[in-house]
Amino acid sequence: METTAQHHTTITRYLDRLIRRERLLLAVQSLLWAIGAMALVIVLAAIALSAGGQPMVVGPIGLTVGLVLVGCAAWMPLRKRWPQSRFRHHQARV
Repeated sequence: METTAQHHTTITRYLDRLIRRERLLLAVQSLLWAIGAMALVIVLAAIALSAGGQPMVVGPIGLTVGLVLVGCAAWMPLRKRWPQSRFRHHQARV
């Protein structure tokens, strides 16, 4: 069977849909990691407060650690796979 321009167009559209799908899945995974990190920070802050920690100390520390933790948790799933997902040859191999 000879490949035609129509075959190339169809394959290209299919790979472009795979790129969009993978990026959507990566964004959802990143969001879920961030939500999990927020839940962890909230639980740790509740434990610290119930153990007798001062709200004026737990609040700023929890906010600072929470921002860093949520940022890292959201970034980790994306750091290597997001740039790779834009290439069609990567999608064809996956």
